[in-house]
Amino acid sequence: MDSSSFPQTSRDQSGMGGYRPTEPSAEVLLGRVREGDRNAAGALFERYRPLIRQRCRAKIRPSLRGVTDSEDLWSTVARRFDAMMAGGGPSVESERAFWVLVGTLIEHAVVDRVRVLRRLERVNSEDEPFAATLRERLERRETSHESEVLDEAFRFLTQPVDRDILTLWLFEHSHKEIAQAVGMTEVGVRVRWHKIRGLLRDHLEGELT
Repeated sequence: MDSSSFPQTSRDQSGMGGYRPTEPSAEVLLGRVREGDRNAAGALFERYRPLIRQRCRAKIRPSLRGVTDSEDLWSTVARRFDAMMAGGGPSVESERAFWVLVGTLIEHAVVDRVRVLRRLERVNSEDEPFAATLRERLERRETSHESEVLDEAFRFLTQPVDRDILTLWLFEHSHKEIAQAVGMTEVGVRVRWHKIRGLLRDHLEGELT
């Protein structure tokens, strides 16, 4: 993600949406977030709500419009952001870091249930046991939101690189392509994916019992 993709939050844009001049500035809110203030994190997210929703709308490709919309994507991103802040991280050291985090959350949220189910039908034999377990969790009728299972999987993986590898695998990237994206060797990605796959399968099977 290059710097040109970051929203411009100068004075002409900071007045958008729910922001009011009497409310704390972004700098003040960021300082409180660094001190672990979850309410400040929520206020910062709400401050830029229109810009974030604009980013969500831009990410919904025509092929996805039949299965999700910007409101669903916004809700998923907001829920994940709150869960991450409640868990104590990741650190949001600057406004740029905030937008990097939001961009990552949006990218992950775009991995919708329908696309994942289609992906899981086209796995190789090595990944089939993991795919079968994930399919079973996704197809459970009691799952009230299609993104909940994926949210759970991403939360379970504590390392950002592991979440990136899972995302790229769900998008059907090869180990070689994933290695290039995350800055690892292809062998390193294979070993790491084997560990990720095993950990997630054990976790999801525990949820099924």
